[in-house]
Formats: sequence, C-alpha cells, structure tokens
Amino acid sequence: MAILDFNYFPDERYIRGITNKDIETNERYEKFDLKDIYFIELRKFNKELKFITNTLDRWVTFLTKASFFEKDNIPPELAVDPEVSEAVERLDIMYLNEKEQEIYEAEEKFRRDQYEIMRTAISKANRKGMEEGLKEGMEKGRKEGMEKGVKKGLKEGMEKGRKEGIEIGVEKGKIETAKNLLKNGVSVDIIKSSTGLSEEDIESLR
Repeated sequence: MAILDFNYFPDERYIRGITNKDIETNERYEKFDLKDIYFIELRKFNKELKFITNTLDRWVTFLTKASFFEKDNIPPELAVDPEVSEAVERLDIMYLNEKEQEIYEAEEKFRRDQYEIMRTAISKANRKGMEEGLKEGMEKGRKEGMEKGVKKGLKEGMEKGRKEGIEIGVEKGKIETAKNLLKNGVSVDIIKSSTGLSEEDIESLR
C-alpha cells in the first residue's frame, strides 16, 4: 500500500487498486506471486464525518485531520474504532512537552503496575482455589470410594454367603434324602440317580 500526500492519478478517486493480469485475457497468474498495489491519495479525500461508514475512511480521516483531534474529543464516527481512538491518544502524547511526558509515563507505569498486581493476585487466587478444590475433591472421592467399597464388600459378602448357604443347604438336603432312602432299602444306584451323590458318599452314610 502506498499512501501519497500528493495527487498522482488524474481522476478524483482517492483510493485505487492495481493488479497484475494478462493484458489480453485479463487472467491472473498466482504462480508468479505478483502482488496487488493500492494507492491512497490523501489530498483527494474530502468526506464529511457524517458520511464515514467504514474503517478505511476512518483511518484516512485520522491521517488527514489528526491535528484537529484530541483524545477527549474524538468524533463518534471515529471513536467506534478502538484502534483509531488509540492512535489519536498516542499522537497526543507526541505533542506533550518534556514535563507532561514524564507525568504521562508515570501514570502509565502506575496503571501497568496496578494491572500486574491485580493479574498476579487473581492468578494466585485461582491457583489456590484449584489446589483446594482438587484436594477437597480427592478427599471426598477417597471417602466416597471407601464407603462404596464397604457397601460393595458387604453386599458381595452377603451375596457370597447366601450362595454358599444355599449350596450347603442343598448338599445337606441330598444327604438327608440319601439317608432316608437307605433306611427304606432303596438301592444305591437309585439313590445316586435321585440325589447326584457319589456311591462312596452314599456308602459312608450307612
């Protein structure tokens, strides 16, 4: 981009873009890496503030009328762009005398120091909060885990005991049945088939 403080082109346009294209076909060749060139002729820019609607116009207005603006009276048409407002403020600083610059720099240093103090305090508070939260969360998780473990262990123990009790009860029932059948003279083969006990187990009951 070329910003000109003089008129170069014959027409009244204050901005124009020039690109490299094939003269006959108007085709562009990206592989040549040819750049577009934009020219801004400041002296041709004469828009009133009420007609300024885009960022480019705001910047050109700043460049052509900067001496008329101060940070405390930036026109609203320009103030909508934070970067333009900052540029006006920085330009004001350039016009300060030595004493005024010292005061400004001291104020800026104070603001930066205050910001750093606040940033550090917030960072420490966040870190402390995270550490305490993590510690509390781990402790809570440990306790809940233990409680769940006890409950789970009790439940599993009861379930295991129930199953083992059933198995023992079934086994005792088979034995009692076998004893009764033996007393009634039932053959060992029939008792085996009825109870599922082995011949040795049945003989041991005589």
